[in-house]
Amino acid sequence: MSSTPAQTRPRIAVVTAIGGGKDQLQAPVTRFESADYLAYTDDPDLRVEGWEVRRLPQWSTDAVYARRRHARAVKILQTMLVPGYDFYIWHDGTHEVIMDPAELVRRFLPTDEHHFAVYRHKSRGCIYDEAKAILEVRLDDPDNVRRQVRDYRRAGMPRNAGLWETGVLIRRNSEVTRRLELAWWDQLARYSSRDQLSLPFVEWSLGVPISLITGGNVSKNDFVRRVRGHNFRDCSRPLGSGLRRRVQRLRLRIQRLLGASAPTEPVAKSPG
Repeated sequence: MSSTPAQTRPRIAVVTAIGGGKDQLQAPVTRFESADYLAYTDDPDLRVEGWEVRRLPQWSTDAVYARRRHARAVKILQTMLVPGYDFYIWHDGTHEVIMDPAELVRRFLPTDEHHFAVYRHKSRGCIYDEAKAILEVRLDDPDNVRRQVRDYRRAGMPRNAGLWETGVLIRRNSEVTRRLELAWWDQLARYSSRDQLSLPFVEWSLGVPISLITGGNVSKNDFVRRVRGHNFRDCSRPLGSGLRRRVQRLRLRIQRLLGASAPTEPVAKSPG
């Protein structure tokens, strides 16, 4: 008996995770029939039209960043924690898909040789510069970040080896993807919870091919759009980091006006 198109089309999941009140889950403006929409949350009472809401795994004992690490489990280990799909499209809680997920998969993972696609970072191209930015605005435990960068240098990770915006990820359920996920998870469990810092190391150390999502950047494109900013009232971001960043930028401007030398560690935009 011949197969119908519905039977032969790939199974696609659009996945997000929110925890600790950091983001507010909203109904998709357009819900495409080519995909299932799965939202993982630590709010047992959350119900949002258009999403199948699932319980977020609670695994971390981190005193400050546990909620972020909980969400990272779903984000990184997608083929294992969200089984049964051929392709996955991850987006942070601040974004939503505005192009048919089936078209996104066809466009950016067109053959069996394409396993994992991500946006290039719009501001930086080096994990060492990323680490400086993280430390500047205290986006994670400084000891974990410094230890991570130290170990990457010792391993021979070169400068300017690339940096990706991990707010949007497209992946194929394949053995190559599972290797990448497990290695990426190992780095996050050992070091910083800032997954953008560890993904380039995983790509470099494993030689796993990563494809680029082309056409704009993670904040401005025709495929996935940013619909809201983070709500930091109830999450673990250290208080005052935005103010510190503004003060540092003002100090840098004053130094330039006075002809003073710039700081040895330039102020960078906060990582995405």
